[in-house]
Amino acid sequence: MASISRRSFIKQSAAGAAALTMSGALKAETDKKFLGPVPLGVSGVHTSRVAMGAGSHGWKRTSEQVKLGMEQFVELARYAYDRGITFFETADIYGSHQFFRETLKYVPRDKVVIETKVWHRPVDW
Repeated sequence: MASISRRSFIKQSAAGAAALTMSGALKAETDKKFLGPVPLGVSGVHTSRVAMGAGSHGWKRTSEQVKLGMEQFVELARYAYDRGITFFETADIYGSHQFFRETLKYVPRDKVVIETKVWHRPVDW
């Protein structure tokens, strides 16, 4: 492994940080080109490369996103959509289905892909 001096490390790190700052990280148009849309296999469906998930620490019908409350959740989802994210991930166990239902009042349903999961437990008959 090559050796690097502290001075060289700091200089290279500063140059990298300056380059990112000068470029504004990624402009909105660049973001949209990066995000997609891309084909989802051979289904004919196109979606963004990145999804907005609704289940950070999701369990027992709650998650960090659900804890935001309805208004802020919808605002977050609209923010993501306005920036090119058209793939949304939800699950019954996160308690987020009703939040996405509300989001769909503001985001066109025919323009987004929604992945959902349901909790399944065997039933003793």
